[in-house]
Amino acid sequence: MRGQFVISLDFELHWGSRDASPFLDHRDAILNGRRAVEALVKLFRARSIHATWATVGILFARTREEALRHAPARRPAYVDARLNPYDELLASGEDETSDPFHFAGSLVDVIAQTPLQELATHTFSHYYCLEPGQSAEAFAADLAAARSIGERHGRVLSSLVFPRNQFSAASLAVARDAGVTTFRGNPDAWCWQPGSGQQQTAARRALRLYDAYALEQPRTQQVLRDPSGLFNVPASRFLRPYHPKLAAADPLRLARIHSELTAAARSGGLFHLWWHPNNFSSHLAQNLSFLERVLDHFELMQRRYAMESMTMAEAAATSDRV
Repeated sequence: MRGQFVISLDFELHWGSRDASPFLDHRDAILNGRRAVEALVKLFRARSIHATWATVGILFARTREEALRHAPARRPAYVDARLNPYDELLASGEDETSDPFHFAGSLVDVIAQTPLQELATHTFSHYYCLEPGQSAEAFAADLAAARSIGERHGRVLSSLVFPRNQFSAASLAVARDAGVTTFRGNPDAWCWQPGSGQQQTAARRALRLYDAYALEQPRTQQVLRDPSGLFNVPASRFLRPYHPKLAAADPLRLARIHSELTAAARSGGLFHLWWHPNNFSSHLAQNLSFLERVLDHFELMQRRYAMESMTMAEAAATSDRV
């Protein structure tokens, strides 16, 4: 079997950080995140790269009215009220022109019209499956809303990336019953295991930072059939963004990615790279340059070992045929 190179992006704009900070505190970063989407689409088109865009359902909307028309009647009753996004949706701007922080229908259309790109769901409301107060019924309603607004734009959303990588056996069963066929699992490492916000400790974050630069034995992955029946296309590595204070260590960060890409290509395994477009909002040029070097190495693996660029859905379909 040929090695598989999968890229997935968590496309959220403000919905991914709204419970942590108001958009007025980082509005420029969100606007730059929109520019990053455009730059990434252009790059993927030029390099013939397949990518999965896991998109918050509300972003499909061009207007607040459209988003509310698809919003579920049953909503999560999070114990921490800050996690509930619907009050913010009600207070958002009228449309994408006046409020480019909460709506992105035009960008969704750009992705949909670009060859080799898969639109997937990141749930309708950036739903948290492991936070106290949520329920299977509310999650099912959220996924139904996500699929509804996707279909309104001519897309059947069969792949799912769980916000904050929070999932359980129960949430996987709900996703399966909602028509999802493929999801992104977490790397096989303690620091990346699913957990609520309270479980994401400083120790876990420190280990994730170390893992991005440590030149250890490369992890190799495979597409798995989960007990739920869904295909698990597990993440291999988070593409940590450029930071000036860590720039001297970037050769280590690149070598870490290269080593795992090479191992996957040689063994016929999976290398699954993921990040948020917003991660590129600062230092866009440096982040794109780093990604170009990753893609250069992929093309070397493509020539030497016939490694293939795939979306999550394509990787699952290939696994199903083997």
